[in-house]
Amino acid sequence: MADSAIRYDRGAPADKVPAEAKALFLALKHDKPAAILGLVWKQPQIVTQVILQWPDDAQMPKIEEITIRWSVAGTIHEAAKSGVIGNGRQWVYTLDPSAKEVELDNLVIAVKGGQASSPPVSVPVVTVMGR
Repeated sequence: MADSAIRYDRGAPADKVPAEAKALFLALKHDKPAAILGLVWKQPQIVTQVILQWPDDAQMPKIEEITIRWSVAGTIHEAAKSGVIGNGRQWVYTLDPSAKEVELDNLVIAVKGGQASSPPVSVPVVTVMGR
C-alpha cells in the first residue's frame, strides 16, 4: 500500500517535495526536519501493520528513536513500540493492537523529539500492510 501513496522522502530535493507534504506536517503538528518519510493517500486506507526494512548498508537509528504517527479526524495517534524480526533490521509496527486495524490517510515516520538525528539515518524500505 505504500506504493499507492504520495510520498515525502527527506532525501528528496526541495523541488520534488509534493505539495501534500505541507498538509501532512500541519495535520500531524510535526516538524519536517524530524521526518524521515511521509505517506499521504487520496482515499482512507485500512492498515494493519507498517514494516520498516533498513538496508544492510543503511545508517540505522536506535529503535526507541523512531516514531510512527498518523491523524484521524484531527486526533494524532502514535504506534506502540515495534517488534524486531530477523537480523534486527526489520521492524514491524501494529498500529493499534486492540483494534487490529486502523483507517488512515496519512502516516509519518520520524525521529522522536523533533530533532533529526546526527548522523542522519537512512530512509528505510516501507511496507504498509492492509486488509
